[in-house]
Amino acid sequence: MAFCSILINADTRKVREDTLDGKPYLVVPMVMLTEGVHNGSSGPLYYSPSELRKVPQSWDSKPVVVNHPEKNGLGTSACTKAVIETQQVGVILNTKYDKKSAKLRAEAWLDPEKLELIDSRILEAINNNEIMEVSTGLFTDNIQSPGSFKGKKYSHVAMNFKPDHLAILPDKVGSCSVADGAGLMQANELSHDAIRDQLRRQVFDKYGERAWLTEIFATHAIYERDGDYSKIDYAIKDEKAELSGQSVEVERVVEYRPIKDMVDNVTTEKEPEKMPKTKEKDELVSALIDNESTAWTKGDRDFLAKKEIDELTKMAPIEKVVTENTEPPKAVPPKATEAIVDNDAKPATFEELLQHAPPEMQAVIRNGIAVNTANRQAMVDVIVANKRNAMKAEHLATLDDDTLAAMAVLATNEADEKKPSKWIGGAPAAPTGNAASDAIPLEMPSTRKKVSA
Repeated sequence: MAFCSILINADTRKVREDTLDGKPYLVVPMVMLTEGVHNGSSGPLYYSPSELRKVPQSWDSKPVVVNHPEKNGLGTSACTKAVIETQQVGVILNTKYDKKSAKLRAEAWLDPEKLELIDSRILEAINNNEIMEVSTGLFTDNIQSPGSFKGKKYSHVAMNFKPDHLAILPDKVGSCSVADGAGLMQANELSHDAIRDQLRRQVFDKYGERAWLTEIFATHAIYERDGDYSKIDYAIKDEKAELSGQSVEVERVVEYRPIKDMVDNVTTEKEPEKMPKTKEKDELVSALIDNESTAWTKGDRDFLAKKEIDELTKMAPIEKVVTENTEPPKAVPPKATEAIVDNDAKPATFEELLQHAPPEMQAVIRNGIAVNTANRQAMVDVIVANKRNAMKAEHLATLDDDTLAAMAVLATNEADEKKPSKWIGGAPAAPTGNAASDAIPLEMPSTRKKVSA
């Protein structure tokens, strides 16, 4: 087994990779001894907290072996050349006494190559996050002092520990067993509430009073600040949860799960609605394939079979019923008052509109336009000729007829009032006899068509 593949499933909070003397090692937490009565080779002995806490560092650098070494059927030291070459798979490091739990904790630094060579089952257990039995090899001074602890009787108390080794037991149960709280892969376990409380205070201290811890996961926590959510990693060391690294802004995603019913205090998910009978669905699929009005073929049967019954029903073509001797409805032309609007059409020019008028009206309209144009130019000339005028001809040309006429009257000199006006609506010519008074002025050309009463 390659070293890089060992930790695929291992709990990263428990196992880590490190190097020792230039070689890669697996660093696995463990509990070697706990307070209590443990029945070893010397019988039931009581291991007290006062002895467990004495010089825990004396365990460091002692060998970790597979099974206890023996010589002639009796236990022997693991610190020999023969045992180191045949049974040792690592060393003990970082041994500490855990006052809160009354346990002797340490790290087993394991050589993956030796584990593979001596007993690969240990590697498999680590990879599967399984706790494995261990047993301490130590020499003790056993003092007779009968008693009991948690219902277990003992006759002697183990004192003055002299550590020799730690044995991993793939096939046996240790005297201080997993059931007693010992074992390889036994890590410090904080309660969920303890982790939340510790991280909550750290988030408050680090990000201010507006930051609140909202959720915690195996390796990271989520906190909210001013409506924004952020993620930050944490690690547990020595029964303390500590924030690590920089926070990253994240988006909250809500997940909807199946509705559940409570029946007799037992949570059960609602049963899904029963699907239509297979025969009924097969008939609908066959009908779609056989129908000449669809494009479905036999090759589409598997695709259609995955559809719901209502979807298949909607796929069927709708047949239009035509009654005999029934003529199709005639198109109704739009009413005369209704305008057909084409939003994309360009507006018609004056010439295009004029072409739709009768020929006699076209002549009248063109003549009226010519007269109007000449009349406006005459008024502009009069205004421009006035010495007190400050407006340019280009500006005057933009004014309407009534405004031009009023300005032209004001711009006319008194000497010119007796002269014939150059524009229609100007001052009339002075009368020169009765003939003039009897004259009937010509009618202005008009674009309006006269209608007889």
